[in-house]
Amino acid sequence: MAKCKHLDICGLNADFHDGLCILHSALDKNKNEFAKRFEEHRKNKGDNFRYFVFPERIDFGGTTFTTKASFVGATFTEEAYFTGATFSEKADFLGATFAKKASFPGARFAKEASFAGATFTKEAQFSDTRFAKGAEFVEATFTEWTWFTKATVAENANFVGATFTKEAYFLEATFAKWTSFAGATFAKEAYFTRVTFSEEAYFTGATFVRGASFEGAIFEKGDVSFDDSHLLGRTLFLGGKTARFIFSNVNVSFKNMDINPPNAVIFRDADLGRCSFLGTRINQVEFTNVKWAMIPGKFGYSRTGIYDEKILLDSIKSTKKSKKKDKKNLDWEHIERICRDLKINHTASGDHERAGDFHYGEKGMRRRNPSTPLMHRFFLNLYRILSGYGERYLRPLFWALFIMIGCTIGYLAFGIQNEYFISLGFDDWSTVLLYSLQIMTLLKPTELQPIGVASTAIKVFQSISGPIILGLFALAIRQRLKR
Repeated sequence: MAKCKHLDICGLNADFHDGLCILHSALDKNKNEFAKRFEEHRKNKGDNFRYFVFPERIDFGGTTFTTKASFVGATFTEEAYFTGATFSEKADFLGATFAKKASFPGARFAKEASFAGATFTKEAQFSDTRFAKGAEFVEATFTEWTWFTKATVAENANFVGATFTKEAYFLEATFAKWTSFAGATFAKEAYFTRVTFSEEAYFTGATFVRGASFEGAIFEKGDVSFDDSHLLGRTLFLGGKTARFIFSNVNVSFKNMDINPPNAVIFRDADLGRCSFLGTRINQVEFTNVKWAMIPGKFGYSRTGIYDEKILLDSIKSTKKSKKKDKKNLDWEHIERICRDLKINHTASGDHERAGDFHYGEKGMRRRNPSTPLMHRFFLNLYRILSGYGERYLRPLFWALFIMIGCTIGYLAFGIQNEYFISLGFDDWSTVLLYSLQIMTLLKPTELQPIGVASTAIKVFQSISGPIILGLFALAIRQRLKR
């Protein structure tokens, strides 16, 4: 008699014309006979159920698998219950198919658990499940609701390329090691509310069609990546009670993200001091009560900026120390655009002070960019020195006083006379100082007149530069005080 194609697993004859035994055949079979053969198999062969086709509801609730449990390629045509089951050794569900509900709440996996390539046609329930080692769900397909509420994975959790067709719930789950949802697709809402990621978390290339919630999520350490991800619905990155500011003390990368619509993403109570947004448009993203990077300046002054800018400026300092001069390959234009987006964003929300800081960063990137024309860089540098790109009111005030006092000294040194043609000396400094102020404010005083070419040149210079400096001062005041 012909042997089953999976003879090495079951040791049985082929009972059906498909060349398979009653344990492996997908053809209609006697359920009582299957149950009998199944019990015999488990008694004699152990927990090796590779490619089995279970014709009826299976219930392993509370069962303890003391040896390796292999359900590789198995098909569960009805509900499969593993509620509270204990897997003392490795559990392998590679490529398994769950045609109905798959229930693993409260299950305990003492060793590695693999569901790579598994298909969950109906609801998949893993709430309160404990994975003492790794959990492998690479390219698994979840067609209905998926629950990992309060699940715990003590080692690596791998959901690379997984597909979630309905809502996916990871509420209060804990991932103690490296976690990856890279390339995963969430067709409906994904809930990572109050999830704890103890180490690296990767959502690189993931697609959130209907958005996601990371409200109260805790990222303890390691890198976090949303690079090249697609956020196509309302996506929330919100702080919570445990973590006042989400993303505190971790490096987060939001590079080259696709945000559509442009206002789909919300950051509230978020620490973005170490977050990169290179290649991502964020001009309409909501930023409420967020912490940005601080860019140190001269004389102890610092301003709000972005992490990408801070990293670039630090690299320039390192370049100077190492005497390398290649600055052409740095991300000047990308960072300039991010600063411009944030300037537009904060201006629209009425936060003019931060908008001014990002305007400063935007102009700074353009000024430093080697691709910017030399003349343009010269005027940008002059603009920075005189008024901090129109954002620093103390600078033009200082220069106004400097010019007024300097020109006063110049008049006294090179010659100035009153209406009676009497030359004034340094004892008349207050009168000349008032004259200098009048020249700067275009009042055209007639009481005094400069003597000679040098003194006249000072007057011309002051009558041109004075109003410009005072105008920059007025502009900076307006920028800081407008509402």
